[in-house]
Amino acid sequence: MAAANRARAPSTGTKAALLAMLVGCAAGCATATGPAGATEGPHLRNAPDDSEPSRVVPLGPETVVELDVVQLRNNPWSRPLVTGMAPDDRQARAAAQGFDDITDVDHLALAVTEVPGGEPMVLTVSQGRFSQERVAGAFAGGGPPLPPVPWRGSPLWQRGDRAIAFVTPRTLISGQVAAVRAAIDCAYGVVPDVWSGELGTLRRALDVARGRPALRAVATVSDGVRQRVGGDFAVPPGLRRVAARLDLGGPLDVVALGTFDDPRQASMAARALDQQLGELRRRPVLRILGLSPLLDQASVSPQGSRVTAELHLGEDKREDLSQRVGLILEALIKARSR
Repeated sequence: MAAANRARAPSTGTKAALLAMLVGCAAGCATATGPAGATEGPHLRNAPDDSEPSRVVPLGPETVVELDVVQLRNNPWSRPLVTGMAPDDRQARAAAQGFDDITDVDHLALAVTEVPGGEPMVLTVSQGRFSQERVAGAFAGGGPPLPPVPWRGSPLWQRGDRAIAFVTPRTLISGQVAAVRAAIDCAYGVVPDVWSGELGTLRRALDVARGRPALRAVATVSDGVRQRVGGDFAVPPGLRRVAARLDLGGPLDVVALGTFDDPRQASMAARALDQQLGELRRRPVLRILGLSPLLDQASVSPQGSRVTAELHLGEDKREDLSQRVGLILEALIKARSR
């Protein structure tokens, strides 16, 4: 959850998030209903609107990932993953950022903009409890922070081509200087937010009567995305947009959506996914870990140029899965410390 723009450390985490989302979609993609949403004009405000982090993201990024950190750190399904970070790593990150990823942040949005021939730019919007003095000091490299340069009244600190700013005391933005300023403009309604474009239509297709998801991600599969993840993951031909959401309540529910150029490509992707799921179920390592039966709960269903994939795990599976994931994380941490 570290601040980033031309992400160095965060680029790895962002790439992993993108890969996970694309894998989920290849494991079953479906389209949003209706055409891509038309861009709406901005609505000027006298005060910034940070009612949710992604509303501070201006129109333009190809990918937006939203995390409800409160759910992720408290829910029994996800707690082992969130709290499994090595203490030394967590302390180092907190010192470098001026806040703790897990205890200080409640909600997070990552917006990724592709850069031809270069690393993607990442705009990070974190909501939670922050000390502006500590965050500014960490941003300055541990030395005395320079006085902020306000942008529309919000304190902004700049270091090279990077900047951080507080839209409000609870909402911290970090990224490239121009992107941070644009995010503040967006909060005041000077420019439209990311949901006023086609990603908004895709996001609304994920809205179901389950309350707020623990994770939601939407993306346009641009040429830049294909080039960046192509070495690690074969993006299905014709895949244009993807979306996914994770709901944590009693059961665990994952829904992945995707849009293809035509029904033939969607049907081919669905068949490929069924084959991949079958291969995963038969992999010895998953069978040894007792994880392969979980894949029996996954379903794939193509419909026209859409494909949808869903995974439902009942509450009765939670304790066993949490224990297994905890053991895997413990083994990974011990291996890293050797």
